[in-house]
Amino acid sequence: MKKQLIPAALVVVTVMAGGAWLKFAHTGDPVRNAHLLMMKNDLWGAQAELRSAIKADPGNVEAHVYLAQLQLQAADPAAAEKELKIAREMRDDPKVIPPLLAQAYLAQQRFADVLSELKSDAVDPADPAKAAKALALRAVAQLGLHDVPAARSSLDEAQRLAPDEEVIPLDGARVAVLERDMGAAERQVDRTLALNGKRADALVLKGQLLAAKGDRAGALVRFDRAVAAAPASLDILLERASYHLASEQDAKARADVDKVLAAEPLNGAAIYLGMVLLVRAGQYADADLALGRLSTVIQRFPRGLYFQAVIKSYLGQTEQAVEAARRHVAQAPEDIDGVRLLARIEIGAG
Repeated sequence: MKKQLIPAALVVVTVMAGGAWLKFAHTGDPVRNAHLLMMKNDLWGAQAELRSAIKADPGNVEAHVYLAQLQLQAADPAAAEKELKIAREMRDDPKVIPPLLAQAYLAQQRFADVLSELKSDAVDPADPAKAAKALALRAVAQLGLHDVPAARSSLDEAQRLAPDEEVIPLDGARVAVLERDMGAAERQVDRTLALNGKRADALVLKGQLLAAKGDRAGALVRFDRAVAAAPASLDILLERASYHLASEQDAKARADVDKVLAAEPLNGAAIYLGMVLLVRAGQYADADLALGRLSTVIQRFPRGLYFQAVIKSYLGQTEQAVEAARRHVAQAPEDIDGVRLLARIEIGAG
């Protein structure tokens, strides 16, 4: 299964504000307990600790904000947005909440809301590092709105303000991807990794760039490092699973898919990859059960209709197989495998 290189600007959230602003008074503080759990890479335990703290004290602003940060890490931006708005109603902190809200909006591809939350005239030049991060986040939103010149301008200003800030060249790499300058993109992401070799989103983008050059083995090395750096990220596990699948390392792909489904049983991307693995294993009846869970969205997945046609063909459901194969060929007429599949099904049906 081939996977197109998707600009990470549209799917990867830039971490602009860490937990350093949170003050821990004593070991019994639930926010401190959550922080200790995070040091052990227990994202889910940390979230449970914070939810318990909020239930006991709904006015605990720090718990709401820290929970939102963890929800962003867990790729749940809608929940993070809710927690941040609750916190803002109780105590608005213009230095902390707007950047986090902007991240939540960005992860939901609400690019105009990002720009509204981080207005250009509100960028504080007295704090160059924070201003540069805000400009970088604005640039990602501008990319989402297809305003590449504005994004380039924002990044140039961010680079001027904070030349050693690791996120700036990373976002520059994302701009270069959209400009189809993959050499510049790789140079920029390498600059970020030179500053922070364990930055997960940079490792993912590096892996995507290597895969686009045909270096699948090198890409998987970067995905392994990204998973080690952010073990709770389901998106990175799915990314690695798709490349394991493309490299015919089905057992490794299955392990990643199973981890995602254990955390999110209804994760559509994981169900889809699991379905493809079942097809590869010749388990067509089980694959059909997975297909049934995706019946209303199967056409949104890469080669989703192709695999639907394969499954239905092997189960003897010829009419459904022909229909799926025809729809796939209409969507992707350049897919020779899809054309061959349609021909085989139609010949078999006489």
